Amino acid sequence: MKAKRVIAMLSVLGMLGMFAAGAQGAEAWYTCTVDMTGQGIGSVYVKLVDTAGSPAWTGAKWCVGSTTSDTQANRLLAIALTAVNGDFQVYVKMDKTLTTPVIQSFYLMSPI
Repeated sequence: MKAKRVIAMLSVLGMLGMFAAGAQGAEAWYTCTVDMTGQGIGSVYVKLVDTAGSPAWTGAKWCVGSTTSDTQANRLLAIALTAVNGDFQVYVKMDKTLTTPVIQSFYLMSPI
């Protein structure tokens, strides 16, 4: 009886683990330049160009930084504007498979 219970419990935990792994999406890190940026209602839009030797996408891709506060939006916009004005690259975590990828993390890198 105990063995069946343990097997059932392990099966349920295994299924939950598979669902959790699938829910994370296909996020990855990309080194990019910022082509354009701007702010919309509740979001910051950033047009990114992948600068890798073998880019994950060709041309520019519009991405959105959905934010929960004006402070977060201002920070994201400040990083994007600094990248545009100073020829900096950015390091971005997002799911490029989405039509308009959502920026998960956004870091300023050294000048080009």
